[in-house]
Amino acid sequence: MRDEMERASESAGISFFTEKELEETQKKIGSSRYPNNHRSMKIKELLKKHKHIRTKELVEEEIYILKYSFILFNNAEAYKIINRHEKELAEYVMDNKEEIMRVSMYDFIETKSSKYSKRGTA
Repeated sequence: MRDEMERASESAGISFFTEKELEETQKKIGSSRYPNNHRSMKIKELLKKHKHIRTKELVEEEIYILKYSFILFNNAEAYKIINRHEKELAEYVMDNKEEIMRVSMYDFIETKSSKYSKRGTA
């Protein structure tokens, strides 16, 4: 099974995901119900407007879109920083209530990127 996935990714000319993952990603991102204007809002504003549960869902949706947009742009390093850290990233963004959602996400990525580069891994 792993060999099949590697062959599929090689045939797509991509090294860290398969062609099927790319198709699924394009479908999911393309089927967004509305523009994600909330990414430019502060978390405290979202909490006032949507309450805690919906705000957390909006953050998680944005994390998904951001993570998989890195697939579309073939940015393996940024993808790896978010992959398996989605929960930690969501908590980080929710804790930064005074910050704009998008800014918190990129702060998290930058922090992780610096941490990994110091150790020599990405």
